[in-house]
Amino acid sequence: MAAIVVIALMAASGLLGYLWGRRAGVSTPSWQQRLRRPALARQTVTLLALMAASQLQRSAHRRTRTRRRGYR
Repeated sequence: MAAIVVIALMAASGLLGYLWGRRAGVSTPSWQQRLRRPALARQTVTLLALMAASQLQRSAHRRTRTRRRGYR
C-alpha cells in the first residue's frame, strides 16, 4: 500500500514539474536557428568527441582483456 502512495506521489510531482517547466516559456528553437553554422559545428564537435571517447573505451577494454589473459 505504501508503495502505491509513493508511486502516485512521484507521478504527481513529475506531472507538476512538467507543467511548471512548460509555463516557464522556454520555446524550442526553430529549424533555422538549429541549422545555423555555429550550432552545426557544435553538434559536429560533440559527435566527434563521443566517437573518440567510444574508441578510447574500446581500446582500453581490449588492452585490459589481453593483459588478464596473459596473467592466467
